[in-house]
Amino acid sequence: MAEAEEDNGVIQMRCYLPNQQSYLMRDITLDSDTLVRQVKQDILNPLGFNHEAYHIAVVTTDMLKHMEDNRPITDYYEELQKGTIKFVSKN
Repeated sequence: MAEAEEDNGVIQMRCYLPNQQSYLMRDITLDSDTLVRQVKQDILNPLGFNHEAYHIAVVTTDMLKHMEDNRPITDYYEELQKGTIKFVSKN
């Protein structure tokens, strides 16, 4: 289960494990603009948010590995379910 909400320019996407516990994802640095753009498009656009207006603040190391391997986002939904991704408005 996943939910996303926007509050003062920050989109917080929470994903819950079956026991409804929420886990915050670790901070890492994304070196590639392409990877950042891809994950923003794949996650934010289907939720109705403009991906170009947000920065990614938090992702997981496992998720980055999948992205570097050029795997589709469906391959790292398992990582998404382990925590929270935060997108911060550029404005």
